[in-house]
Amino acid sequence: MANRIRKVSGKKPSGLQVFKEDFVILLLSIGLSYLVNTKSLMALSFINQPNFILVVVMALVLFAYSPFIGGMRSICFYLGLIAGKHMQAIILMNYQPDLKTIVGLVIVIVVAIGLWYSKGKGQMSEILAGASLGFLLVYGLNVTLTHLAISSLYDLVLLVVGAILLYQNMKQMAMVLLYGFLFYFPYKIMIIPGLQMFLG
Repeated sequence: MANRIRKVSGKKPSGLQVFKEDFVILLLSIGLSYLVNTKSLMALSFINQPNFILVVVMALVLFAYSPFIGGMRSICFYLGLIAGKHMQAIILMNYQPDLKTIVGLVIVIVVAIGLWYSKGKGQMSEILAGASLGFLLVYGLNVTLTHLAISSLYDLVLLVVGAILLYQNMKQMAMVLLYGFLFYFPYKIMIIPGLQMFLG
């Protein structure tokens, strides 16, 4: 089944509107990250976890007018998290991004573009959506050949929210779930541990 690339639809937002939205996203993520990393708001310490970041990027990208706009929203969100975390060093102008930050930015950009097309039609879109869901499955479920267990209620909620955001219809969701479980074991056994080892 050939993929029909997702088409841009709806009214194109103005440049000023896009700027305003990106600026608000940047300010909110800076504020939240700063409060969490200064231990002023420990209840939201989960905002630095990969599965939470992915779900937020999904929400920002999947309903964007274009992959470019969705990508810019995601970049603003990610840079806001970094800026809030290293606020003091940035103010003193002695902050230098490490390898983890740079690789993280590249991953956010690639994931954002892929996510936008995952809301399209066809097999390729289902595979892209499945790749995203597979990542959330790693954090939400502990699957082996003999049992299936929930990692935590928090991770399960993020998994469910991610699935809702990716949902288009029952047939599409069934295929996304299938691809998600196909991606689960490579993510869990090789990709995520390998990336963590590479980044130290």
